[in-house]
Amino acid sequence: MATTTKTATDDLQGQVLDTIRKGQEAVVDGLRSWTEAAEQFVPRTAAWPGADRYPSPAELVDTTYDFAFELLKAQRDFFHKAIQVTTPLYEKLEEQGTKAAKSVKS
Repeated sequence: MATTTKTATDDLQGQVLDTIRKGQEAVVDGLRSWTEAAEQFVPRTAAWPGADRYPSPAELVDTTYDFAFELLKAQRDFFHKAIQVTTPLYEKLEEQGTKAAKSVKS
């Protein structure tokens, strides 16, 4: 049953991600068209002083997502460790619950 649930979950996640990607592609296509149309109305000017000292928008995106990736990775590791150290307690409680249920049935 776990395999079936995992397969269904994987399928649903795949469909959601596919839908998101298609929506993002449509937005990017729209932005491309808008940018191409708007460029003709924007005058050419020199870069503002000191602009080279700041990251580009692409660098900001990369830095932000790299940080988010590392944060999620750290959270995943934390939760796996928390599960690992608390599993003996849960197993003991489950064992005691099973014993109690058997004694009630007797």
